Amino acid sequence: MKLSPALTMGLTLLVFGCSRDGGTDVAPDLGDAAENALEADQALAEIAGQVMWTKGNRTASVDLREVAPEDLPTAVAATVMVPGVEEVQLKGRAVDDTIALPVSGIPTLRRLRLTDTDVTDTTLKKIGEVGNLQLLHVHGAQQITAEGLRSLSELSELKDLSLSGDNIDDGVIASLAGLTELKKVRLRGTAITGDNIAPIGDTPIEDLELAETDFGNAGMADVAEMPELTKLNLWLTKIDDQGLQSLAGNERLTSLNLDNLPGITDASIDVIASMPSLTFLHLGKTAVTADGVERLDKLQKLEKIHVTNLDVPEEVLQRLRDRIPSLKEVVN
Repeated sequence: MKLSPALTMGLTLLVFGCSRDGGTDVAPDLGDAAENALEADQALAEIAGQVMWTKGNRTASVDLREVAPEDLPTAVAATVMVPGVEEVQLKGRAVDDTIALPVSGIPTLRRLRLTDTDVTDTTLKKIGEVGNLQLLHVHGAQQITAEGLRSLSELSELKDLSLSGDNIDDGVIASLAGLTELKKVRLRGTAITGDNIAPIGDTPIEDLELAETDFGNAGMADVAEMPELTKLNLWLTKIDDQGLQSLAGNERLTSLNLDNLPGITDASIDVIASMPSLTFLHLGKTAVTADGVERLDKLQKLEKIHVTNLDVPEEVLQRLRDRIPSLKEVVN
């Protein structure tokens, strides 16, 4: 197999990535393609991304975030030629559909991370057609619309989804309803309000982040009913005491982030204390008082608590430590 000079350069630079143990660079057995590639001039290494070989050098993770915009076509063409690519990372406005589509079609691809790109619905539709992703992170892609997001419903193997951008709203929820493998969902910095989150109420989501959104009390009842949910991040949302009532008696939650929720007061302490499995709790910048913090001693599995900006006296925190033997870290 004979490669073009440009593609040879790109492939050469990619295969000279890091070995999985961080030691000497290791190239897998790629046959004629590798032989041709290894003959290219390493002096052009500045145009390449990095490849981390894994699973005995049979699979690869390719990071193209530092590739110069003018070199992206060559780097992407080379990436497609690397066997066993399971992960690709791309970043920057120079990454559009022309760059992302070839990567999205790699049959072995399982993880794709796109940060601050100009990809459109066309790329999402391609991702849906191939349907092989287990992880998809798309942050800051402002040209994506509700139509493109509907393609997510085709990702039957998806386990980890992270989206951000004010063009992502409640309409995305329906696209996730049938994803039976979905475990982790991050919708941080989106236009999610929670007015219609019920469609994902029966999914196996274990880790849900809604931080920096207008997610409000209306969605909390459905969140509370998620059968597998153990981690919930509500930082800088619109939740208050009324909304938190939905979590009363929840025995599944192990991690609860209520940071920067001024509507959470001592009225929520009994609700929080009724969650016996909590190991992590963030109450920073709430309206909880020192008296409220001291009443959390019922949380006998608690290992870490944040009480920043609450002016809790050290003697109160020491009493909490004395009463909760599992408490290892207090951030004040």
